[in-house]
Amino acid sequence: MTPSNQKATELKTSTIVALYNAHAEKPVTKFADRATAETRIAKLIEDKGLVLMIDGDTFSLVEKEPDFSKGSGNEIDPLEDTEKTVRELSDGSPEDEQKLEEKTDEQKPLAERIAEAAAARKAAAAAKKPAKKGGRRGPAGTYADTAKITVVVTENPKKAGTASHTRFAVYKTGMTVAEFLKAGGKRADLDWDVSHKFVSIA
Repeated sequence: MTPSNQKATELKTSTIVALYNAHAEKPVTKFADRATAETRIAKLIEDKGLVLMIDGDTFSLVEKEPDFSKGSGNEIDPLEDTEKTVRELSDGSPEDEQKLEEKTDEQKPLAERIAEAAAARKAAAAAKKPAKKGGRRGPAGTYADTAKITVVVTENPKKAGTASHTRFAVYKTGMTVAEFLKAGGKRADLDWDVSHKFVSIA
């Protein structure tokens, strides 16, 4: 992974959305317009001290590596010696084992720690998001691939000629979630159709 010669504001809008959601506390589906996308990603990069990197055709934003050659000299290097960590923290107790795990995490590559932190932020945001009322669908991907589908309604409830009507026709009682997805269905369909009692999944 190397620094990119391009600026984040020069990337495709879809790429900007993906980069923004990887670090923002409140992910977005899309921006109102291109100007908004450029403004938001530029502010995010500045506020969080990020740098645009490229690996093949894939772009990512990572935190700048701290410069330990400057400062007061009292900064703690997160990649400190492992043996010293063990001597300082581990005496065999469960509490110290936990501390040792946390200290070992600090020694992971910076990009890996950033990716894990981004995933944790997304999970926390999803957990805090209140459930919608009025039969709206819940978070996608809540059903196991091996779960069985039962069609409850006798007729296709979706508007004829639409993509959702075509996907609903894929449902067969007894098929698994994985089979439905392979046939062209979407996980979002499952959430919507279960919440409206068009199908059930068990």
